[in-house]
Amino acid sequence: MKYLETYNQIFEFNRKDIQTLLSSGINDNFTVSFEFELECDDPKIAEIKSEDQILIKFKSELLTRLREDTDIDLETYSTYITDIINSIDFDNDVDEILDNLEPSDKETKKKDVNKNIIMTYLYTIVSDYFENEDDEEEYEDEGIHFEGLEYMEEKVEEHLPNLYKKYGKELKYEFDSSLLRGVEFSFKNYITKLTEGITMLDIFFEDFNKQDYFFMNERTSIHINLGYIDEDTEFNALKGVVMLSDVSKSDVPFVFKDMTWRMNNHFCGSIVTALKSMKVDWNKIDIHDIKNTEKFFNKKFEKLIEIYGAKAFGVNLSRLFNDGYAEFRYVGGKVNKDLMIDKLLYFAFITYLMASDYKDKEYQKKLYKFIEELKGK
Repeated sequence: MKYLETYNQIFEFNRKDIQTLLSSGINDNFTVSFEFELECDDPKIAEIKSEDQILIKFKSELLTRLREDTDIDLETYSTYITDIINSIDFDNDVDEILDNLEPSDKETKKKDVNKNIIMTYLYTIVSDYFENEDDEEEYEDEGIHFEGLEYMEEKVEEHLPNLYKKYGKELKYEFDSSLLRGVEFSFKNYITKLTEGITMLDIFFEDFNKQDYFFMNERTSIHINLGYIDEDTEFNALKGVVMLSDVSKSDVPFVFKDMTWRMNNHFCGSIVTALKSMKVDWNKIDIHDIKNTEKFFNKKFEKLIEIYGAKAFGVNLSRLFNDGYAEFRYVGGKVNKDLMIDKLLYFAFITYLMASDYKDKEYQKKLYKFIEELKGK
């Protein structure tokens, strides 16, 4: 198979590593999830998306918080709404919100719109929603359903039938602002076992290659979320950053092999490149004290995520710090099954490195070189 041949070309990841990942004791500990972002030319989707995407985003996030807080009060409720409003990308989303405002408010020019107006509007929408007994019952039983997302689910069932038959109950749907008429669907829960993730890709591409409703282009992507569950697991983010090949001075970085069109994409930035722009007090680092060096850089990574946002980097470490899994965002554009399996295995390799002492000697050697290069900048 292609993905068993390609990786012999790189020292850090070869056939033996793949066999290790797929061995029963390790394979069984992986958790896998995918986020599929696909385009379509369906004019109804464009209509649905412009009407619903902001409220879907808002209500979905609010519901998550309400489910986690059973003793909700008005003050906390208001705080949640404010927090969510503050997370909205107003440059991209404010036009859609204005389209839904009352006529008197609609006359307000975009430059005069502020978060108080938006907050008041959405607060009213959500308050009215929860006052409806039928909707409250639906919220209690299953969560909110939106007509637009139900339509997209029907399209996934129609055009990706085998995927839907096996995983349909596990899928959730949302609109992504980076797509024109497309939809994002992902898993509510993780798949266990790396081999099951490969099976899922087999089924997806078997369906995808037989239909012409969904398609891939420069806007689409497939995110890979990977975790590793073991009683001794303690993730080492620095090890993953050091061992991950997503930046190179001369050659194509290994992450972008067979996928060079994703290089320099603003969703696939290297955290190493961003790290080089930060001031580092090298007097605080004793390279011989590996644990403290790792703690030092992990704090730097958290600061970079705070500055740039987690979605600016090809690997989303905030998921690792907060949720125990890494989100790999590198894959996008027109991709096929072989390439997806290639990338899945490579990112599983990086995840396993972060979760174990596998290849620690190689890591420590590369760590010295990594720090020396940072010092030289």
